[in-house]
Amino acid sequence: MQKKIRINSNFSLKMSLHGQSSEVLSLAVLNNGLLASGSKDNGCEIMTLNGHSDWVFSLAVLKNGDLASGSADRKIKIWNTNNGSEKMTLNGHLHDVRSLAVLNNGDLAKTFLTSLMILKEK
Repeated sequence: MQKKIRINSNFSLKMSLHGQSSEVLSLAVLNNGLLASGSKDNGCEIMTLNGHSDWVFSLAVLKNGDLASGSADRKIKIWNTNNGSEKMTLNGHLHDVRSLAVLNNGDLAKTFLTSLMILKEK
């Protein structure tokens, strides 16, 4: 027996945002309240953060306020959300980085295919 999923009827549409040049794949709320989006146009939008060479599948806000982006280009990039600069690139991933999450201790979890990996800052 399948369970039916019901959306809470207490929600209504507040606003609709348009203008991304391609399909939006991920969202994250930054510490300053701004909404960041990752998309198929190989970028992240808060300011335009260009640097990935393929779709941006995932975003996660780090404890220090930086933004991590995971992409089909097999890279995780760390961005300074104050000025939009790229702080570092984490290379060497064998597959697309499909999702990112920040754990309570500050470690970064990533998924690809059927695997989950935890990355710890040095």
